[in-house]
Amino acid sequence: MPQLTVDKLIEYLRDNVYLHKGEHDGCRIWAGAFHANNHPRMRWNGKVHYARRLIAQFTQPKFQPIHRVWTSCGDP
Repeated sequence: MPQLTVDKLIEYLRDNVYLHKGEHDGCRIWAGAFHANNHPRMRWNGKVHYARRLIAQFTQPKFQPIHRVWTSCGDP
Protein backbone atom coordinates (compact mmCIF):
# COMPACT_ATOMS: atom_id res chain seq x y z
CA MET A 1 0.00 0.00 0.00
CA PRO A 2 1.40 3.44 -0.86
CA GLN A 3 2.08 5.95 1.90
CA LEU A 4 -1.24 7.46 2.99
CA THR A 5 -2.01 10.72 4.72
CA VAL A 6 -4.12 10.45 7.86
CA ASP A 7 -7.22 11.60 5.94
CA LYS A 8 -6.63 9.00 3.20
CA LEU A 9 -5.98 6.34 5.84
CA ILE A 10 -9.30 7.07 7.56
CA GLU A 11 -11.05 6.98 4.19
CA TYR A 12 -9.39 3.63 3.41
CA LEU A 13 -10.38 2.20 6.79
CA ARG A 14 -13.99 3.31 6.39
CA ASP A 15 -14.11 1.95 2.84
CA ASN A 16 -13.02 -1.50 4.05
CA VAL A 17 -16.03 -2.14 6.24
CA TYR A 18 -19.61 -3.05 5.49
CA LEU A 19 -22.70 -2.68 7.63
CA HIS A 20 -23.82 -5.95 9.20
CA LYS A 21 -27.39 -6.96 8.47
CA GLY A 22 -29.34 -9.15 10.84
CA GLU A 23 -28.60 -9.88 14.49
CA HIS A 24 -26.04 -7.06 14.83
CA ASP A 25 -27.66 -4.38 12.62
CA GLY A 26 -25.50 -1.31 12.27
CA CYS A 27 -22.23 -2.99 13.25
CA ARG A 28 -19.36 -2.42 10.89
CA ILE A 29 -17.61 -5.55 9.70
CA TRP A 30 -13.99 -5.38 8.43
CA ALA A 31 -13.53 -6.54 4.84
CA GLY A 32 -9.72 -6.44 4.86
CA ALA A 33 -7.01 -8.72 6.26
CA PHE A 34 -6.93 -10.25 9.75
CA HIS A 35 -4.23 -11.22 12.26
CA ALA A 36 -4.12 -14.88 13.27
CA ASN A 37 -6.15 -13.84 16.36
CA ASN A 38 -9.06 -12.71 14.09
CA HIS A 39 -8.54 -8.99 14.68
CA PRO A 40 -8.65 -6.65 11.67
CA ARG A 41 -5.20 -5.51 10.60
CA MET A 42 -3.52 -3.41 7.96
CA ARG A 43 -0.09 -2.14 7.04
CA TRP A 44 0.56 1.58 7.40
CA ASN A 45 3.88 3.44 7.44
CA GLY A 46 5.71 0.15 6.94
CA LYS A 47 4.22 -1.54 10.03
CA VAL A 48 1.27 -3.83 10.68
CA HIS A 49 -1.41 -2.24 12.87
CA TYR A 50 -4.76 -3.27 14.27
CA ALA A 51 -7.32 -1.45 12.14
CA ARG A 52 -9.59 -0.53 15.08
CA ARG A 53 -6.71 1.10 16.95
CA LEU A 54 -5.85 3.22 13.91
CA ILE A 55 -9.46 4.34 13.57
CA ALA A 56 -9.58 5.24 17.27
CA GLN A 57 -6.18 6.94 17.17
CA PHE A 58 -7.19 9.25 14.34
CA THR A 59 -10.86 9.86 15.15
CA GLN A 60 -10.91 10.06 18.96
CA PRO A 61 -9.09 13.17 20.23
CA LYS A 62 -8.43 11.74 23.72
CA PHE A 63 -7.25 8.30 22.55
CA GLN A 64 -3.93 7.26 24.11
CA PRO A 65 -1.68 4.25 23.33
CA ILE A 66 -2.56 2.74 26.73
CA HIS A 67 -6.30 2.70 25.94
CA ARG A 68 -8.00 -0.52 24.92
CA VAL A 69 -10.28 -0.74 21.91
CA TRP A 70 -13.39 -2.87 22.38
CA THR A 71 -15.99 -4.22 20.01
CA SER A 72 -19.64 -3.79 20.86
CA CYS A 73 -21.09 -6.26 18.36
CA GLY A 74 -19.74 -9.44 19.90
CA ASP A 75 -17.73 -10.27 16.79
CA PRO A 76 -13.96 -9.76 16.66
